[in-house]
Amino acid sequence: METPEPAKDKYGNQRHEHYHMMHEKAVFDSIRASVLSHDAS
Repeated sequence: METPEPAKDKYGNQRHEHYHMMHEKAVFDSIRASVLSHDAS
């Protein structure tokens, strides 16, 4: 049984992509910070 909801899917995917980008940025920033602190010591 399929339940097609294009509008909900569309906005849901956009929201998910936005969250994913922010999550990747946060992970990248934390990795970069740990690498910088590791190089400093």
